[in-house]
Amino acid sequence: MFDETAAQSESAFTAYLHGGTDQRVLTTLVEELFRVLDYTVVPVETWDEVFDTVIRKRNYNYPIHTLRTGKPSRTTLQQLTAAHTDSTVPHSILVSTVTPPSERTNRVAGHSGVRVIDQSELRELVSGVIARLSEPVHASGTETRRASGSPAKVKRLITKLEAACDETEALVERQAFADATKRRDTTRNAVNRIRTVLPAKLNQRFRERLAAVESRLADITLMLQTAYVESLAAGDSHAETAKTAIVDGDITAGLRACEDARSAYANARVIADHVEIKPRGESDETPQSRVGTVTQLEQQLRVRDRVQQAEATIESLAATVADTTATARDPKSQSKLHAAARAGVKQLNQLPDDITDSELEDRVAALAEQVERFESAAQRSHSTGDAPPPEGGTHEGSTETTEVIHTTAEIVDGQSQRAPIVLRLHEELSEDGRRTVFRGETLAGDQVQFDVWHRHSDEAMWEFDEWYLVENVRGQHWTVANGTGVTLTTTPTFTATRHEPPSRSEA
Repeated sequence: MFDETAAQSESAFTAYLHGGTDQRVLTTLVEELFRVLDYTVVPVETWDEVFDTVIRKRNYNYPIHTLRTGKPSRTTLQQLTAAHTDSTVPHSILVSTVTPPSERTNRVAGHSGVRVIDQSELRELVSGVIARLSEPVHASGTETRRASGSPAKVKRLITKLEAACDETEALVERQAFADATKRRDTTRNAVNRIRTVLPAKLNQRFRERLAAVESRLADITLMLQTAYVESLAAGDSHAETAKTAIVDGDITAGLRACEDARSAYANARVIADHVEIKPRGESDETPQSRVGTVTQLEQQLRVRDRVQQAEATIESLAATVADTTATARDPKSQSKLHAAARAGVKQLNQLPDDITDSELEDRVAALAEQVERFESAAQRSHSTGDAPPPEGGTHEGSTETTEVIHTTAEIVDGQSQRAPIVLRLHEELSEDGRRTVFRGETLAGDQVQFDVWHRHSDEAMWEFDEWYLVENVRGQHWTVANGTGVTLTTTPTFTATRHEPPSRSEA
């Protein structure tokens, strides 16, 4: 694209740069020079508008402003200086063919973050590149750079580039963005390499075809940028659908919308990783941050799904309890009631302990009350019948008639306790904003862990070394490598009152 004779004298070079009407002649020349010097020209759209082109070598970027007439504006100088603050920009470049250089140009030339290339240095750079292109290529051992650019070979290479553009455009249409960006980059690098072997007097038709390939690559970049915006919008739309599904209780539709949102955001992230799209404003969320929102929506949906499943199961159990209560003295009926109570407790135990949504809390509290009624029905059937309660779900040593539980052996594993427990608190073990964990002891001096959910109890009511009568707590016996223990956990129907210090007979 450059006539070598234009670099033979200063006057010829000046006439080449300033004689025509093409405003991009200087920018185009600079891009071609740096391509030969193994730099890559990257899309300028994501940079400030004062830059005419951006070149890259390895991981470093060099934004360039070209100037054929006049003097650089104050805004241009500010942006040239500001670009240096980016860790990937060793310096910005001002290419000025204005002679003599303006005072502003001289002033910015003294700044460590800006390199100025004047017309004289630019001409030297052109001469050096021409000499480099004339050197033999030793890879083949015989051919030179110019010989390797024979018309037949150039035609084949350009045809392959055109086919590569066709394939890349098809990949974008199919939303195969990872493959599309790789193919685009490979094709662009091939164009840069081919330009280094083109004859100086290449057939004009070949030049037009090669320019068309570069134009198509630029259009592909625009297609990818558009696809990025569309992918974010699609992901946002799916996320809104998931939020609506949460309100409507449609778990299946909500999870499907979350999956679709993840897929859309993944496409946007692939594009952003290769096209270097930067957020348009400080408040813009990246695809990664949007995925975090989707994760939260999925968690809400799964919690609601578990609550719905518990409601369905407990509703079925309620029908069993209602049908069985009339024949509660029958041993088989008693067994059914106890089984229903255990199944209800199991459903409650499978629900997350960290539910914070007020509506879900109310629904879980209603389930807990229902299960409490199951347990009461099972207890009444035992007190009026002759058959003992079923063994399943009862910890060894528990009793149905104890007025106050004294020892950990009396605590029923995996159930809400039917009798109150008197506890004294000794210390706080942990607190995470939702739950406080205490160490305490029973009337018999058995050590217990006491988990108090803030939504069940006033945090300010607890004092150390004071005794409390607690009701409606769930017990859990556990075993670890160095011993066993018991944890008591508050429930939605939990209550606690101050208790007088026990007498010696109580202790």
